[in-house]
Amino acid sequence: MPFKKGDPNINRKGRPRDGESWTGLLRDIGNRTGATGKALKEQVLESVYAKALEGDLRAAELILDRIEGKAVAKVEQTFNDVTPGARISFRKGNVTELPKPEDKEEGKATG
Repeated sequence: MPFKKGDPNINRKGRPRDGESWTGLLRDIGNRTGATGKALKEQVLESVYAKALEGDLRAAELILDRIEGKAVAKVEQTFNDVTPGARISFRKGNVTELPKPEDKEEGKATG
């Protein structure tokens, strides 16, 4: 959609300044020093590790996902009504079989 002068949907204030967004506020709070003299974010991480060591699987999953990255699920799809080796197109939930490149060349030669 092209830009239109005076459009009411335009974000006139722009991106929030640092410390005004949720991320900025969370970062500021996490950097504050707690009662133990450590940063609050450090205390939170230590409590998550403590929960994981107590057997809390959710805490352990959170730690592993952050350190190692989330596991990727491999998905395989099969189509019974598509010619083996065919090129297919996915659009709006429909599967369409595309002509093979050699079919196009044959069509050009005969047409």
